[in-house]
Amino acid sequence: MELHKLLLRQLNRMNIGYNIPPSDLPLWQKFLERIDKSLFLG
Repeated sequence: MELHKLLLRQLNRMNIGYNIPPSDLPLWQKFLERIDKSLFLG
């Protein structure tokens, strides 16, 4: 499955693999906050 460009860019910026969620909960929360802001402020 192809990921949305925004999601893939944020995953790459934060060094998060898209098949495996990060084990670091604060990193995962930061990722979700970035996506939330990007998608809903546009």
